[in-house]
Amino acid sequence: MIVDFASGRISFSRFVRVGPSGPIDADPTDPPPGRWRARVSTDQKQLAEQYLSLQSPNVTFAAACLKMIRVGKIGRLGWINVIIESERSYTYADRTVIKEWVSGLPTWDGETGNTPPFYFDAYFNVKPSGILDPEEQAFPFNDAPNMPPSYGVKEFEGIPLGKFNIGNDISPIYMERIDGRDKYLACFTLFRGGASKKYKVAWAVRWEVKFGATIECDANKKPIVKLDPDALTRVNLRTVGDPKTVVSKVLGKSPSAELKMYERHKA
Repeated sequence: MIVDFASGRISFSRFVRVGPSGPIDADPTDPPPGRWRARVSTDQKQLAEQYLSLQSPNVTFAAACLKMIRVGKIGRLGWINVIIESERSYTYADRTVIKEWVSGLPTWDGETGNTPPFYFDAYFNVKPSGILDPEEQAFPFNDAPNMPPSYGVKEFEGIPLGKFNIGNDISPIYMERIDGRDKYLACFTLFRGGASKKYKVAWAVRWEVKFGATIECDANKKPIVKLDPDALTRVNLRTVGDPKTVVSKVLGKSPSAELKMYERHKA
């Protein structure tokens, strides 16, 4: 794939891997919707501690075999992962529902030294020579969303997120459902150098995760998790709308960690 921007030119191959399905080079054609998918799983370590946490398989997108054919005025390359929407809910036997959600923000958790809006510092500055380091030649984006907890928030209104029993041993209140959906647009983006704010999305990948499970209690008061058939991570290389417009709406916004919203209600 060849991309021209700011008098410069780069080339790369699109590399996709979802869970155990293995590497896929998407060039030169895009796949049909949802062709690449993998099952969501249960975090067994959390389960042993009486917490319910569902885990997406790892997703990897890479601008493989990246080459700077001509530097021009290209100053920086990086991955921006836009949260189109993200929602989780935990439903208990007494009809208590804990919900958390966020949308329209970059996935950036504010770690020390990280640079917004790039995903966990997934960017590099282009050298004037155009020579790339080995790690820059296969420039990856990796993510594996989970639920819960997220962004260090462990509880809401005194209820630990994901806890199986929010009551006590005498009067237990067990979780019965766990649900969630994440929709993302991962954008491999080129920025012009200097003070210019111009940029170009070289490649955008639409992907999503559907979480869902029914939870039952066994004779030993331990959770039994039954994952929904459609609890899947899906990747579709075709994008909806203009990726540049999507990115423009998140540039300069605060990190998603600070703007997550929560509510508690009765179903």
